[in-house]
Amino acid sequence: MDSLILQVFSFAVTILIGALLGMIFDLYRVIRGITSPTPVTTTIGDILFWIIATTLSFCLLLRATWADMRFYVFLGFLIGFNIYRALMSRLIINMFLGIYDAGRLASHRAKNIRYKASDLARAYILEGVGGRLSRLAGRLRRRPPASR
Repeated sequence: MDSLILQVFSFAVTILIGALLGMIFDLYRVIRGITSPTPVTTTIGDILFWIIATTLSFCLLLRATWADMRFYVFLGFLIGFNIYRALMSRLIINMFLGIYDAGRLASHRAKNIRYKASDLARAYILEGVGGRLSRLAGRLRRRPPASR
């Protein structure tokens, strides 16, 4: 039988795992809200979420409790998930959305810089080539016709 301290530690770890699963679930919700997936994509996303959540839970439980499944493990998951949802969920969702908005803004600005740079380069190239062609055409027009 495990000592009481080890069981309390294991219970605390399961609460933290439940909160981590809540955070991953919120990340998945934000991604789904941003992308507006089709029903097929939603099904695939749900399956991937559960594969990731199960694998992560198992690996963390293996490290913390040697994958010893007791009632308090499920209770800890449930308590951790609900505490996270009550206290941190809105904050974390807003953080994820802020990161997305910042990335989208940075991408938009980088695209604008790229377009402006390409327009500037195109203008210099065309002006250079166009200027040379117009000077050449002017010289050709001024040249007297060749006598035979």
